[in-house]
Amino acid sequence: AIGDFVVWSACLSFYRQLFPPDKYCLILLCNPAVKPIAKSTGQIDEVVIMDRKKFMLNPIYRASIIKNINAFNFDTIINPSFSREFASGDLLVDFIKSKQKIGVYSDNAIDSSFWTKIGNKFYTKLYIPELNETKELRKNFSFISFLTGNEINATLPVLNGIKKEAETKAPYYVVFPGARVPIRQWETIKFAQLTALIFQKTGWRGIICGSKDEIKLAEEIKNYTSAPLDILSGSTDIMQLLDLTGGAKLVVGNETSIIHIAVALNIPSVCILGGGHYGRFVPYPEELKNLGRIPDIANYPMECFNCDWNCKFKIGKNGPAPCITNITIDSVWSKVDRMIDNLKN
Repeated sequence: AIGDFVVWSACLSFYRQLFPPDKYCLILLCNPAVKPIAKSTGQIDEVVIMDRKKFMLNPIYRASIIKNINAFNFDTIINPSFSREFASGDLLVDFIKSKQKIGVYSDNAIDSSFWTKIGNKFYTKLYIPELNETKELRKNFSFISFLTGNEINATLPVLNGIKKEAETKAPYYVVFPGARVPIRQWETIKFAQLTALIFQKTGWRGIICGSKDEIKLAEEIKNYTSAPLDILSGSTDIMQLLDLTGGAKLVVGNETSIIHIAVALNIPSVCILGGGHYGRFVPYPEELKNLGRIPDIANYPMECFNCDWNCKFKIGKNGPAPCITNITIDSVWSKVDRMIDNLKN
C-alpha cells in the first residue's frame, strides 16, 4: 500500500548506501499504485510492478512475473515485510534465483505460523525482531541496522522533488474521508461539521480527496455543509495528490496513506485513529517530533485496541467500529483548532 511505502521510504537512503549505484542496481518490486512515488525518490534504479491478487490467483500471470524478475540475475533479494504473506511474498522469494535471500521472521499478522515456518526455509538469512517493539517505523530501522551491521536511528520519511504548485493558490486544507475499509472511516456528517468549523475560523476552502470509490463519501460531506468544498476524489493521480497535499495548510483524515504523505511533506495533519492497529503506524514515535510535523491524534481508547480490525462488536457491513464512532467532533476540532492557531503564530 502507498502508506506502507511512504513509512518504509524513511530508511530508503540507507538501502542505497548499502547498495551503492556504482556497484549495484537497486530494484523495487511493488504494487502499481506505489510506482510513481518510488520513482520520484531518485533512490531506486528500476521499479517493477506486480499485482498481488493476480499473482496469487492467475498461474499464467504468476509464471510471467517470475520469468521477468529472474531475468535480472539478482545477487541479493530482500523482503523487508514484518507481516509476510506466503502466497505473494515467500513463494516469490522461493522462485527467484539469488545468492542471498534475506527476510524478517514474520509476526503472523497475515498468515499462520504454519506458513511462516515453511516460508522461513526459502531465506538464507532471517532477522528476528524484538518482541517489545510495536512501531513500524522503528522496526524498519532495526532491520536496516541488521543489514548494515550498524545501529541506525529512526527518522521521518521525506518526499523530495514535489512541485507544490498548489502553494500559489488561495489557502486551503485537505480532507480525506476514506480508508481501506468502512470499519475505519469516521462518519461523513462529522467531517462536514468539521469543515464548517474550519471555514468559520479561517475562511479557507476545503479540498476533498480520495479514490473514485470514495466519491460518494465526498458528496455526502458536501451535502451536509455550506462550507466551500471542492471534490477531487477520483480526479487526481498519486503525484497530483502529493502536489495538492504539499500546498495545503493542513490535512485531516482517517488512518490511511494521506497521513503518512503529510508527514513526508512536513504538512500539519490530524489523524482520526481507531484501535485496530493502534501504535503500529500511528501515533508516530514521540522522539521524532522535533524532526518534522508528526500527526496529531484524535482517538477513543478502548480495552480491545489492537484487534487487527476483527471487531468484537456488531457494527453492520459498512459501519465504522465503536473506536471510530465514539470519536467526537469536539475532540477532533480541538486538535484542528490548536493546529490552526499554531500556524497563525
